[in-house]
Amino acid sequence: AIRKAVSQALEAVGVESEGLRYSLRGTLAACMNDTMSSQRILVIDIGGCCTDMAILEDDALVSTQTVPWGGMVLVEAIAKAQRLTMDQALSASLQGWSSPTPAVQRLVEQQLSVLNMPVQTLLKDAPLPSVVMVTGRTALMDGLVEWVERTTEIPAVLGRSSRAKHLGDLNRQLALTPAIGLLELAVKPSGPTQGMAGVSSGGE
Repeated sequence: AIRKAVSQALEAVGVESEGLRYSLRGTLAACMNDTMSSQRILVIDIGGCCTDMAILEDDALVSTQTVPWGGMVLVEAIAKAQRLTMDQALSASLQGWSSPTPAVQRLVEQQLSVLNMPVQTLLKDAPLPSVVMVTGRTALMDGLVEWVERTTEIPAVLGRSSRAKHLGDLNRQLALTPAIGLLELAVKPSGPTQGMAGVSSGGE
């Protein structure tokens, strides 16, 4: 439905597009020169309201999974349990496992367990990915990349483009990475359609 709506909106304003690309592919394209090569990769994009996962191989989506859980679900749980404002709970959630409050650490572990089964479902088919790329603003939670490594038993990295690293602020780097990758895909030579825009249809 989202893909159809985007296509119709583009047509309505007279914008021609080559096709729709998922933002997970954009993230991978933006980070490829940094840590990736032609590998089988698991991408986990943890947004505010949902988590998108995909296995990609040779720039092709092998399988995908969307989980209706995101960082704001954790923030709300912390705010309710600790009687904090949403801003206070957001700061507490980003402390992750380094939080000085044991109850917050337990909530982090409990909430993230929702992702265990979907991740294992993606990994059940061999071969296993050689690396996990973790992105999305919730990826800034202290200890999250390490948690992904423990859960999957696969090396994990933070997915961000080298083109955004000069910005300093990690939050901005992660937010811009999918857009940078989608633009790189859009200008990549592709025969007679070279120069047409590739439009994101997923992710934040």
